[in-house]
Amino acid sequence: MIMNAVRNEETPSRYGGVVILIRTHYVDEEILGLIEKLSAATGYYIAIAADESNQKLDPGPRAGKVSLDFTVFRELGLYVTDNAMWRCGDYGLYAALFRFPQAAYFWLIESDVRIHTEHLSDFFSFFDAHREVDFLSCFYSPAPPSWDWRQTMAPYADKIYKCMFSPTRFSRAAVEFMLERRRAMSLSYAEAVVKKDPAANLPWPNDEVFSATVLSNNNFVCKDINDFEKIFYNEKTCSFLNVASLKRLENSSPDGLIYHPVLSGERYLRKLLTLLNYGRRNAALYAHYLKRYGRDHYIRQLRDECGDEVACKFKNHVDFLLLQLKRGEAGDVSLLTRILNGEA
Repeated sequence: MIMNAVRNEETPSRYGGVVILIRTHYVDEEILGLIEKLSAATGYYIAIAADESNQKLDPGPRAGKVSLDFTVFRELGLYVTDNAMWRCGDYGLYAALFRFPQAAYFWLIESDVRIHTEHLSDFFSFFDAHREVDFLSCFYSPAPPSWDWRQTMAPYADKIYKCMFSPTRFSRAAVEFMLERRRAMSLSYAEAVVKKDPAANLPWPNDEVFSATVLSNNNFVCKDINDFEKIFYNEKTCSFLNVASLKRLENSSPDGLIYHPVLSGERYLRKLLTLLNYGRRNAALYAHYLKRYGRDHYIRQLRDECGDEVACKFKNHVDFLLLQLKRGEAGDVSLLTRILNGEA
């Protein structure tokens, strides 16, 4: 039995059987604004897929909520890793199946995704005309050998596919099938962990490799969002290595493209710090990242989001870290973190 946190809720017919889930662990004015825009533009039912591991979230009067925590995941019969909230975005879809039994399609949108179009309704109405597609995503394709998540699905499939969750759309049939497969995999993986089987040495597959692979290999219609003779994103607008300023984006001319991630204020700075830390795996990569995120493009965006003082401190310290690397010294990125905490 699923907990009240994912209680049954009818989807009124006026919503066209479509639910937009905003995946988030916080609600602020930006999230409330996104809810307002999506509600006004689409006529779909809007809900947050709410990570409530640490706090309860209130989406306001214009949206519903699918409450998520590890207890809900276990009741759904899913294997739970420590970082399941981040790793397994598809888990929120399974809870939504029970919350919205009349929903025929689910859009899943990360909280830091923005569709930069003059009329937001144009984007969703375009894909309403393609309801034959069970799964839509960005960067959908067979997974290259170099892709980080590829090996995690190797025990479960011969042909591995990849995608990016930003945004995605699923048919109900696709989500139901995914839940069935996640449950079966969860049982076998949990048994492997208990038995200390080598199969458990591989990380648990994330949402992107699991969804794309399972649906592609089981006769579901899967398409990239750019597969319709129209470009909705590119490698600059949607990228793990890029971050866009919300203020800059909102003050620029609409181009009809999807942007991900888009952040503002302190979250923008935190993302830059995360990217710099990611680059510390080796000196050459670290130097490349320091040069990349110390460029004027990012400094201007940081200035817009956090002010001149923070931007100047960030730039000066990035330059200092580069100088340390040239001298063969280990740079101390913790000083950047102290900038964030107002200690430097």
